[in-house]
Amino acid sequence: MIDSGAALNVISSHTFEQLKLPKNVVSPPPFALRSFNDQLAVTLGTMVLPIRV
Repeated sequence: MIDSGAALNVISSHTFEQLKLPKNVVSPPPFALRSFNDQLAVTLGTMVLPIRV
């Protein structure tokens, strides 16, 4: 078994709270991005989650 990681973009703080993850696992800092329907969304950053393959 090899431990690797997967990047996960967390778009809303509500989703982040549902995952019950500490905020210090997020990197880089929050930034704004424009979604497909031209609305502005703010991501909390990218987390690397441990995965077994």
